[in-house]
Amino acid sequence: MPEQMIGRYVIKAELGRGGMATVYHAYDPRFKRDVALKVLPREFLHAPTFRVRFEREAQTIALLEHPAIVPVYDSGEEEGQPYLVMRYMTGGSLADRMARGLLSLWELAQIFERVGDALDEAHSHGIVHRDVTPRNILFDGKNTAYLSDFGIAKIVAASSVFTKGGIIGNPAYMSPEQARGERKLDGRSDVYSLGAVLFHALTDQPPYEAETPLGLALRHITDPVPTISAARPELSPAWQAIVARALAKYPADRYPTAGDLARAVHDTAAEQREVTAQVADASSQVPSPPPATPERSVIPALPQESHGSDVPPTWRPKSTQPTPWVYELRKGRSRRIPALIGIVGGLMAATLLAVSIGGALMQSGVTSPTEGNSTATVDTSTT
Repeated sequence: MPEQMIGRYVIKAELGRGGMATVYHAYDPRFKRDVALKVLPREFLHAPTFRVRFEREAQTIALLEHPAIVPVYDSGEEEGQPYLVMRYMTGGSLADRMARGLLSLWELAQIFERVGDALDEAHSHGIVHRDVTPRNILFDGKNTAYLSDFGIAKIVAASSVFTKGGIIGNPAYMSPEQARGERKLDGRSDVYSLGAVLFHALTDQPPYEAETPLGLALRHITDPVPTISAARPELSPAWQAIVARALAKYPADRYPTAGDLARAVHDTAAEQREVTAQVADASSQVPSPPPATPERSVIPALPQESHGSDVPPTWRPKSTQPTPWVYELRKGRSRRIPALIGIVGGLMAATLLAVSIGGALMQSGVTSPTEGNSTATVDTSTT
């Protein structure tokens, strides 16, 4: 099967398809590197001034030099289809990461810091992105965030075929003035779109939803700013304040720059991170309760004399010696029965001994002091 080529670029796979462009993973044989190739629809060439505007915008975008902007390498036209060639980002998009679950607040702060700085750089050159969405925030192999597709929406807007009655951009993140079709947009339109991305990243849902693109655009124009507390009640009220300002209906009420919005996100995330760390530290310093004192063993009553398997389960003979009164508990060291029996036996033996001695003395003539006189007499006479 012959390789598919666009210009000198070898198409390896299709990465995505949308209303404004089809994106391919391609290979540049001249520089021996992978690239992302965006092909715009052929219909654009029907606009009389499109080719001139396309070349001018492509050159302007290619001049953007910023560490958080995906660079444009080349542009051209192949069989009536204009295309742009950009760096290929291997880490996927923010949309991919959001689909896997909520991001941490600190991770969001790092992403917004780079994206906000990239937008400020573009705005300083008079370039409005017009299509800030999670799919246009990309990551390289080291998880570093970049903003892509600068000026694509403006290039598309140059074609009257697509601007008559149509909506240029993604209506889920579109500013009210862009939804109204205003041509003279400034950087605060991108601030709104970035705020919509923030709302989506915090709550796992876009700020507004509707069944049609037109209905969605109208909601950005007329509906009040949504709240995040229903989806994330654990978040600080400061996050709602950031969202409310970023999604203000009038540009003058928003953050002046994307960098200002990014700094608000960073500061709020840092404060919440510090509070979380303090709570964790305080929890670790709470003294743990002392270990429970084990109950002292209580020697149960002596068992009845038994044989073989009739021995109670909590007792067993310590040895095979014929000493029936010595037992040990199953747990702990062996313990002897108190020596009361031994003491009683000793007393009895002493008594018997005294009786024996007394009898012997009586037979030999020694009398008890209690019998007769107060002093004992001994018969010393001889017969």
